[in-house]
This record gives sequence, C-alpha cells and structure tokens, in this order.
Amino acid sequence: MITRMVSTTVIKMVEVKTSKANLRNKMKQIIKDIPNPERQKQSKKVVEKLFNLKQYRNAKTISIFLSMKTEIDTEPVI
Repeated sequence: MITRMVSTTVIKMVEVKTSKANLRNKMKQIIKDIPNPERQKQSKKVVEKLFNLKQYRNAKTISIFLSMKTEIDTEPVI
C-alpha cells in the first residue's frame, strides 16, 4: 500500500514537472512571437507606470536587470 502511494505521488510529481516545462516552453514561444513594435509599445507603458509609482519616486535605491531581447526594455529606467 505504501509503495503504491509513493508510486502515485512520484507519477503526479513527474506529471506536474512535465506540465510546468510544457507551459514554460509555450510561454517562451508566445513572448518570442510578440512583434517588436508591440514590445516597444508595452515597454513604454510599463516604464511610464513605474515612473508614476509613489514607491518608485520615493525610493532611494532600486535594483533592475538589463533586459533580454524578448523582455520589457529596462534601458529607460537605467
């Protein structure tokens, strides 16, 4: 009985891991397929919202990463 429960749990864990990997790959492709003009438009909106946040305006320091090609452009913040 315990072996059966462990086997079922392991199978479910593998299924979850596989589902998560498939979802990650699907999302990467969706993001990759966003046309550059749309990405630039959305990047501008995100940066404008960030600059308007009270927390951002009151911050003495912030942390930010350089963006990758398929990500929101963080250069205006830097």
